[in-house]
Amino acid sequence: HMHMAHETNTNRAWTVQAVAKSARTDARSFVSAAARALWWWLDVRTDDPVQQTRLRGLLLIVPPMLLGGVWISWHLQSLPSAIILLVIALCVIPTRRGSSLGALAMTLIIAAGMGVSFDPATYVGPPVVIHALFLFPIALAALTLPPPASVLAAAATIAALALRAWTAGASASDVLEFSKMGTVNLIEMTLPLMGLSWLFG
Repeated sequence: HMHMAHETNTNRAWTVQAVAKSARTDARSFVSAAARALWWWLDVRTDDPVQQTRLRGLLLIVPPMLLGGVWISWHLQSLPSAIILLVIALCVIPTRRGSSLGALAMTLIIAAGMGVSFDPATYVGPPVVIHALFLFPIALAALTLPPPASVLAAAATIAALALRAWTAGASASDVLEFSKMGTVNLIEMTLPLMGLSWLFG
C-alpha cells in the first residue's frame, strides 16, 4: 500500500509539473504572439523618425478609442456614431503607410463629432462653458501632426460646436459670443500643446 501511495504521489507531482510546464509554454507563446501582433500593428512605412513616432502614437490610441466608441454607439444606438467609428478605423490605412492624412482626417472627424455629441445648452450659455473634452481633437493633433495643425483642430472644433448651436436654434448673439470666447480659451490651451509638439518634433 505504501508503494502504491508513493507511486500515486509521484504521478501527481509529474502531472502538476507537466501542467505547469504547459502553462509556461502557453504563456510564452501568447506573449510572443502578442508582441508580433503589436509590432505588425505599429509598422509605419516611413523613413522619417519623427513622423514614424507620431504615427505610431496614433496607432496606439486607435484601439482603445474604437472600443470605447463601440460601447457608446451600442449604448446610444446611434448610427452617426457608428459611421464615425468606421471612418476612424479606415484612417488607420494611410497612417500605417506613413501618411499624415489619416491623422488629419481623424482629427477633423473627432472635431466634427464634438458638434454631434454635445447638447448646445451645455456650452453656449450664458455663461459660456468650455468642456475639457473640447481639447481632445487638439491634443490628438499635437501628438500626431505638425504643430500648426493644433490651431486647425481648435478652429474646426469651435466651428462644429457653433454650427450645431446655430442649427439647434441658439440666438446669433449667443453663438457669436461662444465662438469668440471658445476660440480664445482653446487657443490659450493649445499653445502649450504646440510647444510640446515643436519640442519633440
